[in-house]
Amino acid sequence: MLADNASRATGKRGFGVWLEGKLAGYIDFDPGADDLPAAGDVNISYAIHPWARQRGVATSAVLLLCDYLAGMNIGKRAIIRAQPLNTASVRVAERSGFRFLAEISSTHDYHPDGSAVIYATYALDFRDDVSAC
Repeated sequence: MLADNASRATGKRGFGVWLEGKLAGYIDFDPGADDLPAAGDVNISYAIHPWARQRGVATSAVLLLCDYLAGMNIGKRAIIRAQPLNTASVRVAERSGFRFLAEISSTHDYHPDGSAVIYATYALDFRDDVSAC
């Protein structure tokens, strides 16, 4: 699906993240996510394999992806949503220059008890902060 979306330049697209010649994780972006704070927002998600964590890999991947999104004119700002207790993801957002917006309830993601997942939501506006990418 991601490869098809990439060939059509639409929808969710992703990249592998490599470190020392090995796949260290993944990063993707979705300009069509419908539960983001505003029109023009692009959701960024990432996962880094345990062996590559705490080495700046996620931050580097986020910054590279922000450069790509800004350069390709995809969206107005990048959004990172992290569960508030996921301190590693919160630190990635902060180190990447994203600013905290609010804690926002998801309209799509739910806990096993049926309650909505609450995300600490961070934004990086490409027009104002592109130099931070």
